[in-house]
Formats: sequence, structure tokens, C-alpha cells
Amino acid sequence: MSSQKFKFAESRTVVIVGFIGAVCTVIASLTFLPNPWRWIAASLITVVVVVGLVYEAGCSRLSLLQSGIVQYRKAFQPEDNAEVFPLIKRSYAYLGHSYGTASENFCTWYDDNTERPSNVEVRILIAHPEAADALRYEAHYLEDIPYSSTEEASRVAASQQKILSTLDKLLALKAAETFIQIRFHRERLHEWMHLVDDELAYVGILPRHRSGRVCPVMILKNTSGGVFGSYRDRFESLWDACKNSAESPREVLNRLRRTVPQS
Repeated sequence: MSSQKFKFAESRTVVIVGFIGAVCTVIASLTFLPNPWRWIAASLITVVVVVGLVYEAGCSRLSLLQSGIVQYRKAFQPEDNAEVFPLIKRSYAYLGHSYGTASENFCTWYDDNTERPSNVEVRILIAHPEAADALRYEAHYLEDIPYSSTEEASRVAASQQKILSTLDKLLALKAAETFIQIRFHRERLHEWMHLVDDELAYVGILPRHRSGRVCPVMILKNTSGGVFGSYRDRFESLWDACKNSAESPREVLNRLRRTVPQS
């Protein structure tokens, strides 16, 4: 991805420099060449520049299509999560901190038998509510809260409650423990993602020192040679690494509900 960004920036610079050079050439032609050659030269240069700009735009668009990026949004609102679930036909996976923003939309979709296909594989990978290092890092990275401060402790406690609230919602769903797989990670995440049918991914890029509720999002399609596979493989590697938990999600929830003060 970084190399594609570099190539795009590099080609854009070439176009800008070429455009400025063309403008200067047109001005010089109009100033120094005799009639009617000045207008012929100016017209030819203008046509060449326009064709070059159209070609460059087409190449940039083709590069994006080949990478699998079908859309980029500067701001993905919490309510925009609702558009993901009607797309699901066979499988759905999620990676993130707490699943707090999307869980309401997921539960609505899951309970709606007319919209949810039967036998959909659902996998949800969220932070372990006792993963102190990951929750502290989230507070520092997203909220710019100083380490080892009173505010940090409060933010970590709030994140823990958010995860427990998510577990409450998910495990209360009908046949949840049959159709919904939940695992816990202890990662310092810089992104969240929805994976739909091994065909489409919504990848949210968590901005530093800004709330992750509204963030830039790439929508990726599974194409040959595209970047979709990198994000899918990241999810799969984390999912496999988290399979040997000694406690089930319900056991974790029940234990922490007895010991963690509710805010």
C-alpha cells in the first residue's frame, strides 16, 4: 500500500510540473510566435496537456481498481455500520476493540430472520476485557490520555464496561453460542474491520488522538493481487492465535460481572 501511495504521489507531481510547463509554453507561444502559428501551437499544447491529464486520471483509477479499493470515505459514521449486514450471505467476521458502535446494528440484523440467511458463519474478535495493556494503549492512542494517570484508569474501566456490555448483547441473542463465535485478543490495534463473505472488507483506520467512532474507511474487494488478502490474513492469524482460551466468553462475562464494579 505504501508503494502505491508513493507512485501515485510521484505521478501526480509529474502531472503538476508538466501542466505548469505547458502553461508557460503556451504563454511563450502566444507572445513570440507569429500569427497564425501561435494559435496553432497553443491549441496543440492544450490538447496534449488535456490528453495527458485524462490518461493520468485513468491510470490512477486503474491502479486503485487493481488494488481492490472500491471506495474511500473520509468519515465513516457509527450509523454507517448498518449498511454492512444486509450484504452478508455466507460469512461475517469482525476485528476491533469492543464492537460497541456496530453491535446494535448487528443484533438488529441477527434478530431479523427475513434479512439474515440461515447458517451464516459469524466470528467476532474483540479485546479481552482484562487485556490491560491493550486497553491502556487504546486510551493513549485514541484519546491522548497520559499513561499511569487517573484519567487513564477511568478510560480503561469504561472500555472494559463497553466490552462487557457487548458480550451481554451478543450472548443474549437466540442460539448465540451455536451460531456466533467470540474470541478475545490482546493486540494494540490501529484499525477495525468487517469481513463479508470473503469478498468485501470495510477497514477503519483509527486516527491518532481522535475518537475512533468516526474515522476514515477503505472498502476493499477481493481481487487478484489486491490488498484485501492482507487484511483477511491478519484477521485469520489473530483468530487462530486466540483459540486456546481457558474460559468461554460467557464464563468471562459471568466472572467479571461479579468482580468488576459497573459504572
